Amino acid sequence: IIGGSSSGSAAAVEAGLVPFSIGTDTGDSIRQPAAWCEKVVGMKPTYGIISRYGMHSFSPSLDTFGFFTTNVSDQAMLLSISSGFDEKDFTSAPNKSYDFVTDLTPTTKGVKVGIFKTNKDVFSSEIQ
Repeated sequence: IIGGSSSGSAAAVEAGLVPFSIGTDTGDSIRQPAAWCEKVVGMKPTYGIISRYGMHSFSPSLDTFGFFTTNVSDQAMLLSISSGFDEKDFTSAPNKSYDFVTDLTPTTKGVKVGIFKTNKDVFSSEIQ
């Protein structure tokens, strides 16, 4: 079971038939099939980042194009390539392009982590 209307795209990536595939997501049709697969990364991009021009909309305020890949780096590359303003889609974001690849950082240098001084009010007794 892969589930979701874009499940065939997820299955093709999972089986190694293609390096990536395209899906549409209104209510989990990319994220759910990816979650059912072992080797697939699926993400619903922020609304307007990728043009919806040419898409047959089910729910115009929720529909997005997205990708199935086998790793996050490929997701970032495809999102960078396909994102940006499209004059044929009035809901597309105003930026001409985005660079999501540069923002991938495999380090935690400079990352701040907050730790509760007391957890008795936050976590249940089983977790404490």
